[in-house]
Amino acid sequence: MYRAIMIDPPWKETGGGKIKRGADRHYPVIKKKEDIRDVILNSGKWDPAEHSHLYLWTTNNFLQDALWLMDELGFRYVTNIAWVKVMPEEGWTEAKWSKFLFWVLRYGWARAVMRWVLKNGGLGQYFHGQHEILLFGVKGKGKDPSVYQKPVHLWGRKYTGTVMFASVGEHSEKPEEAYELVEARSHGPYIDMFARRKHHRWDTWGDEAP
Repeated sequence: MYRAIMIDPPWKETGGGKIKRGADRHYPVIKKKEDIRDVILNSGKWDPAEHSHLYLWTTNNFLQDALWLMDELGFRYVTNIAWVKVMPEEGWTEAKWSKFLFWVLRYGWARAVMRWVLKNGGLGQYFHGQHEILLFGVKGKGKDPSVYQKPVHLWGRKYTGTVMFASVGEHSEKPEEAYELVEARSHGPYIDMFARRKHHRWDTWGDEAP
């Protein structure tokens, strides 16, 4: 039985316009939310503990569907974490550093970060998405009261906020910081569903899982 479950559903994120930029360009998506629920429940790996945590990834477009899915899976929504997507370090050339420092001097830190540090070009008709949402829900009492877990200072802080800055990787690849956050705040055993790679101390399940 799993006390912490992370799910990254293959939402039907198709993008828009003439350029094919959605998730369906990279892997098969599931069209209906009911089908996503059924795939999870019939996976043979869905085994939440009586007291457990659910971490459910979603995009802005599928927020309502994700809240519905969480309820269908038997979890109560509590809060969410926003993953703010930061450009990878290897993308910082000398020219980009020069432009970034110029913007800091001319416009201040806030505008410089918005222009040069955060990832641009996300999907969205009205606003281009620069973050993803990690919904957090609980079943039962959440943390198993019979299991002690030593408090963890994550990223140098005693209390973890709801904003996570982390660089982007390959399409749909979730940052290591997300797994660190789960391990710091939730008991194991852990499982990553619809996973595309293996993580230490985690079970994995999915069409492209190792």
